Amino acid sequence: MNFSEQFLIRSFGGFTAKFYTIIDKKFIGVNQVRGIISHILYFKKCIQNFVMKKIIFILLSFWIVYVTCIPPKYLSIEKGLHVRVGLLENQDSIYFSTNGKLRVHNPEGAQIGELEAGRWKVQITRSQPARKVFRLLVLTTKEEKKASAKTEDLVYSGLKAHYKAFGRKIFFNGQFIVDNQIFRVYLDEIFSSRNEAQKFQNRIKNTVTSEIIEDFHGSSDGTLWLMDLNTLATFNFMHSIRLTGNPVTLEAQKAGQGHHFQSNTARQYDGIFELKINNQGKLTIINELPMEKYLKGVVPAEMPSSYPLEALKAQAIAARTVMLKKMGVAHQFEEFDVCDEDHCQVYGGMSAETAQTNKAVAATHGLLLKYQDELCNTVFSAVCGGHTENSAQVWNGEEIPYLQGVVDQELQSYKTLGPFFESESFVRKWIEGNPAAFCNQVDASIPALADGSAKYFRWQIGYPASELSAIVKDKTGQNLGTIKSIEPIKRGVSGRLTAIQIVGTRQKIRIEGELKIRQALSSSTLYSSCFIVDKTSDGKFLIKGAGFGHGVGMCQYGAAGMALKGKKAEEILFHYYPGTRLDRFY
Repeated sequence: MNFSEQFLIRSFGGFTAKFYTIIDKKFIGVNQVRGIISHILYFKKCIQNFVMKKIIFILLSFWIVYVTCIPPKYLSIEKGLHVRVGLLENQDSIYFSTNGKLRVHNPEGAQIGELEAGRWKVQITRSQPARKVFRLLVLTTKEEKKASAKTEDLVYSGLKAHYKAFGRKIFFNGQFIVDNQIFRVYLDEIFSSRNEAQKFQNRIKNTVTSEIIEDFHGSSDGTLWLMDLNTLATFNFMHSIRLTGNPVTLEAQKAGQGHHFQSNTARQYDGIFELKINNQGKLTIINELPMEKYLKGVVPAEMPSSYPLEALKAQAIAARTVMLKKMGVAHQFEEFDVCDEDHCQVYGGMSAETAQTNKAVAATHGLLLKYQDELCNTVFSAVCGGHTENSAQVWNGEEIPYLQGVVDQELQSYKTLGPFFESESFVRKWIEGNPAAFCNQVDASIPALADGSAKYFRWQIGYPASELSAIVKDKTGQNLGTIKSIEPIKRGVSGRLTAIQIVGTRQKIRIEGELKIRQALSSSTLYSSCFIVDKTSDGKFLIKGAGFGHGVGMCQYGAAGMALKGKKAEEILFHYYPGTRLDRFY
């Protein structure tokens, strides 16, 4: 490598990597980009004057970036923010119906056909998935400068690299509402197997530390085959289409997967109904619609519409805020912003809408919850059982000031009972007792609230040792023999277990993590990890518990209880997210 080439790489390595990122977003291959750059370098060599070489290289590079239309650095909510919701993934076929005609558009927006009202079947023919590959991830950072500098260093050291941005910047009225972007630096090399990637990783380990990740290279292919089940007429479309003009009902959609409340139900959706062939060569369904319209399908799916209006308003604000916080991050490698399950938040489409919940969304239009200058991660769960939990205990992350466990009562003398839960004797009294709490609404006048409180505030489930042993073996893959005991190791500030030991006749295992514990001890998922275990004289295991869900952030039943006591939506939010404030952004 001569001096001139070294100079160019050091001067423009970071820029070239950024250029690769931009082109990648425009669906132009990296090889094409390298071809463009190589032509620039060749043209550079044809010019004798070194100063002119530099100037022309810069001008040509920036001109190419300009003509390829650099994507905007932010989305303006003034033009209407739309949300892309993933409804179904990796399907072989689906059925949908519509009461009116549907216009068919290609991905560029041009109308390419029309479907009649009726019932339709969609499946993929001649499917070709994208190539599954392995890459080396070098750095993940929130700072683009660090990603650019790291890429430049790698290029200078002789390793081809680029970085990509994930997440969103959303801008309104002179300020960013949310900036959850992260940047990842990758080496350009791709490998067909993990073993190949590991060999290369070992070869460069003295130069750079990296992590092997799975990815897809290239694009999938195939044909969307649609059949009108009334006339048996068929249509073929390439790769992806967008349907507009009338609401679409998606049949037998799965909801609540992995939980005791999972179900198959038909749901109706407004907005754009998109059918795509994903990287795995399977069918993915996406609903694209305005944010406020999306929230009208979320609030009633997350909270019964019979709850007091102030609780529904608190839910609407929390749902709006957490959606913006997760947008583009929760599903970084997918072609949608959020999913419709409780992984993001439950979205029921038009079918879920009610007049009362629509009123709550309209009354809180544009309201978001902030902590200092940051948008809050307003997570919530159904029933805290009398005390909410620290987010760091549940998700092993950093401490978040507004996601600290609080007592679900109006107790002015202390905010938490945390130290008491260090004692197993206190935990037993707490779970076997009936403490006053906002979410303890067994006697409430609202049936949905009273019934839910009776079911989830305190609960118990029994297992014969043989059944529990089979469940643990199935969920963990470990054969413990016959289970002898379940021992608490660590609890959070709400009494939720974050580490347990299960002892069997063959071996013992340790399970860490609130959700992993709940999954290991139930054929679906245990209501909560706040529990104690007794063993009866006949060898049966009796699990007594409190609450439903992870317990972090707003307690939904508690929000209803607070509203019944006359609390306003902002008071509810400030109780569960201490130190926060409300801002109306639009």
